[in-house]
Amino acid sequence: MYYLSPIFINFYRGMGLLTTVEQKQFLLETKVVNDEETLGDNEVASEKYDSLLALPSVKDDKLEDKVEKRARRWLSEEEGSTECSKAASQSRITSAEWAEIEAEIGTEKERTLAFGVKTFGGIRGRKRKSKEVLRRYLDGKMAKYAKPAIAGFYMELVRSRTRAKVAASANVAERVICIQHVHADLTKRDHFHAAESAAKAKKLAHYEVAKSLELEQREKLDADCNKMRSQLSTVEKQLIAIEAKLLEVEGKNQQLADQTDEVMSAKVNRCLHGYVEWEIKTLKWMKLRELEHCVTTLIACSVGGHRQLGRKLDSFISGLEETK
Repeated sequence: MYYLSPIFINFYRGMGLLTTVEQKQFLLETKVVNDEETLGDNEVASEKYDSLLALPSVKDDKLEDKVEKRARRWLSEEEGSTECSKAASQSRITSAEWAEIEAEIGTEKERTLAFGVKTFGGIRGRKRKSKEVLRRYLDGKMAKYAKPAIAGFYMELVRSRTRAKVAASANVAERVICIQHVHADLTKRDHFHAAESAAKAKKLAHYEVAKSLELEQREKLDADCNKMRSQLSTVEKQLIAIEAKLLEVEGKNQQLADQTDEVMSAKVNRCLHGYVEWEIKTLKWMKLRELEHCVTTLIACSVGGHRQLGRKLDSFISGLEETK
């Protein structure tokens, strides 16, 4: 049974580099009753990992399955790594290599079990041996699946991968923060657009109500216009009939006026003719009286008066003839 420092156990467990079998093989060294085993000066005690794990008996088929899954997962992680992606992509595991891996794991298991039976000189010797065994085991895996150019201590590869993961996690954190800001902005925009859409929907509903009222009023106005047009057409027909009657009446009035003018002109002519005759007769009677007066005066005078009377009678007779 082997022990490993809590620092390395925490590190390898945090990185996910140890399988269940490896965690059970390399146990965490803790205090035992009566202080038979104690932690070193540079070791860290952790309550989370401060437990003593026993090494149960595991069947060979389960061990092989776990080793195969572990190797496949390690290769997938190596493909995602920045430094070992090219080397992992170029390496293909065949069935013969899997057989070699299983044989190596079996021999390593037998060697670790045999090594567990032996006793070392104290706790520190066992820790050093366990570290050396773990490093040889992990370096063997590194040399098996990586190129010789980058094959070295497994801790260097883990350190480089840790740096890459830290940089990737920082980049991911920055991208997550950026995505959160973008999400917040989009959420604000969504709320703003939702409020704006609600306001526009309210305005649209108001406009639709106003439009419906306007359409109703327009329909009423159209009905009134049609009614007034029908009334106007009837009035126009009545006006045409009235105009025809008016023309007929005007014709009759003109005819009557013409007839009246003729009658009146005839009557006026008759009146004027009677008046002229009456005036002529009046003049005649006036001249006759004047002549009678002159005759009476001449009779009373001498013979010269008879001559003058004869001349006046001649002039009177000639004047009567002219008046006729």
